[in-house]
This record gives sequence, structure tokens and C-alpha cells, in this order.
Amino acid sequence: MCSSFPLEIKIRYVEGLTIGNKLIRKNVFVTVSTIDQIHARNQISTQLCNDDGETNPTWNEKLITTIPTDTKFILLDVRQKTTSKEKSIAVAKVPMSDFVHAYTPENYVHFLSYRLRDSHGEPNGIINFCVNIKGLSGHRYDHRNKPSEIHGCSYDTRNFNDVVVGVPVGWSNTWPR
Repeated sequence: MCSSFPLEIKIRYVEGLTIGNKLIRKNVFVTVSTIDQIHARNQISTQLCNDDGETNPTWNEKLITTIPTDTKFILLDVRQKTTSKEKSIAVAKVPMSDFVHAYTPENYVHFLSYRLRDSHGEPNGIINFCVNIKGLSGHRYDHRNKPSEIHGCSYDTRNFNDVVVGVPVGWSNTWPR
């Protein structure tokens, strides 16, 4: 088994990206990071999108990086650059298990669309991208590294007819700071 493999990710475009109620279409870029058990690493970025402002931010930019086999997620962070700073607008946390399977064919391209979330966990647009795994032929991806399932309550053989209302937790803990 290899300890790392090349990943080619092509950021295509973002749609419906807003700050407040205003659509954002200029001075936007995407940062791609890999996340293992604890840390974000291998950060790469697209070029700044300075389109005419009439369409959704579009890059069609190919980014290539080498990622370790213990990577659990890819973090896509859509950021805006102003004259004085850059700030995160929305993120998508993509599990590796969504596009790396037990025997993923070499050069197989996955076309994916993910809902972006703002810092409060609210929906904020959709990011469209492609992922191509290179150099994994003959190597089995270690599924022990895939995100484990989280169960809200255990199964019981008794019959319960009550309704349970839950609130998702943990989003604020995953937001990059």
C-alpha cells in the first residue's frame, strides 16, 4: 500500500454564493486542504476569479497535490479577497469515501456538487468540481480511514412510538479558524 497518492481536483464554478442577501461574483477564490484525524494540511488555491460580475464565479482550474492515504476529508473553502484582507465565505467538507473506493480505477473522473455552508452552518451556494485519483491502481485504499458513522441513539428491540427532535452538533467545531 502506498503512503500517498496524487489527487487532481478541478474547481469548475460556484453558484448562489452570497454575503447577506448580495450575490458574490468577483474577487473570489477557492482554497483546497486535506484533513486527517486532526489537522488541515496540503493547502492549495485557485487563482482569483475576476469575471465580469454577470455570471457565477468560474475557474475551470486544475489543482494537483499529493495527499496521504490517512486523509479523511477534503475541505473546499471559498474565500473573498478585499483590498485589506481575505475572508472565508463558505466551506464544503468532502469525505474521501465519496470518491475513493476499494478499487477505484486509475484516471476515473468524479463530477461532484456540494452544498457550501457559511460560518453559522447555513446553506450558502453550491460548488461544482471534478476529482481524478492518479496512481492508485493496484493499491487498495484503506477504508479504515473513512469517516466513521455517528449514531444518535442505539437500536433497541422494544417498540417506541415517541418522536425525537435533534439538532446537529459539531459543525462549529469543524469550521476553520
